[in-house]
Amino acid sequence: MARRRRRHPALSGADRPRRRPIARLHCQRPPVLHTKTRLRAWGDWLTRSGIAIEGGPRVEYEHFYFMLEAAGAGLGVCVAPWPYVTGDIRDNRLAAPFGFIDSGHEYVALRRARRNRKSVIFCEWLRAEAEDFVSTHPAPRREV
Repeated sequence: MARRRRRHPALSGADRPRRRPIARLHCQRPPVLHTKTRLRAWGDWLTRSGIAIEGGPRVEYEHFYFMLEAAGAGLGVCVAPWPYVTGDIRDNRLAAPFGFIDSGHEYVALRRARRNRKSVIFCEWLRAEAEDFVSTHPAPRREV
């Protein structure tokens, strides 16, 4: 009887890589993916979540996009803001087994002290979009 070889999903013609079960990832100590724009993200998340995770080697990427692509390809685990991964979670490309927690970070739009009509309009639009996103895309929370 011939043995059937298992191929990597990228070589088998699958549309996207299969996610490994999280328990298997824990046993394998997957690489811990970081982005150079937020090097403390993992430390902050571990402190805020109270969860202890032993990962494998640290891998740094220049930008969130590259880190998220690496995670989606099964090259490791990462932490990322909910707005950055909403579509990937919805499309089952990424998983959030521990849900999302508040990072403690705030986004601000700085503008000159002299009020400029266009910057006021832009900031009002930005605030409305953020409020709409929060109300229509609630982040999955960790069940306690």
